[in-house]
Amino acid sequence: MSPGIDLKNKRFITGFHGIGFVGYVAVKHLIKSLDATKIGYLLTDSLPPVVTGHRGVIRLPFELYNHGDLVILLSESLPPTREMQKFVKGVTEWVANSGMRDAVLIGGLDHAYSAGNIDDEARFIYTTSFNPEGFEGMKPLEDGLFVVGPLALFMTLFQARGFPAAAILPYALRDRADPRAAAHAIKFVNSYYGLNVEVQELIADAETLEMEINKRASIDERGYDESLGYIK
Repeated sequence: MSPGIDLKNKRFITGFHGIGFVGYVAVKHLIKSLDATKIGYLLTDSLPPVVTGHRGVIRLPFELYNHGDLVILLSESLPPTREMQKFVKGVTEWVANSGMRDAVLIGGLDHAYSAGNIDDEARFIYTTSFNPEGFEGMKPLEDGLFVVGPLALFMTLFQARGFPAAAILPYALRDRADPRAAAHAIKFVNSYYGLNVEVQELIADAETLEMEINKRASIDERGYDESLGYIK
C-alpha cells in the first residue's frame, strides 16, 4: 500500500462476482465515478491466474483504492476456493486492525425470492455492532434466506470480531450481469455515505442488455430478425 496513508476512521467497501455480478459491477462503477486513487494491492499464496489492463497499465486481481474517507477493494476475480477463508480472514483483520470505522459489502439476492418489483427492492444484513440508522428505505433480509460466498465469510468474521459491518443486497437476475441491481445498490451507498454517484450509465447498460436479450429471444422464437431482414 502507498506509504503515508492513515486508515484510521476510514470506511471499507467491497463486493464480488456473486448473483448478477452486483458487487463487482457496483464497486467498479464507484471507483470510476469517484476517480478513486489506487493505493495498493493484495497478494495471496494462490493468486487467480488472471490480470487485466486499464489504458495499457496492468490491473492486478485485488486492488485497493481511496477516495476521501472510503477505502475500496476491487476484486477482478474471486479468490480461489481453497484460499477463500484465508483471504477473507486476512482482509477482515487488516480492516479492523487499521482502525477503520465500518465496512459495507455489496452483493445480490436471487430475484426468484422477490415478492414484488426487483427494481424497487433491496435487503440488508448487519453485525450486532453496526448502526443501521443510515439504511432508511431498505428492509432487513428475510428470515430463512441465506448469504453465501465471500460476503458470508466477511460478515461471519466481522461479527466474530465485533466489527461494524453491513451487506447491501438488491434483488438481481442470476443468469447474467445485472447493472440495474448494481445501480440500486449504489443509490443506498450514496445515501449512507453522502455521495452523489450517478447511476444513469449503469441503467443505460441494463437497458442495452435487456434489449439484446429480448432481441435474441425474438430471433429464437420467430426464426428471423425483422431489423436485419434475416431468416434462419
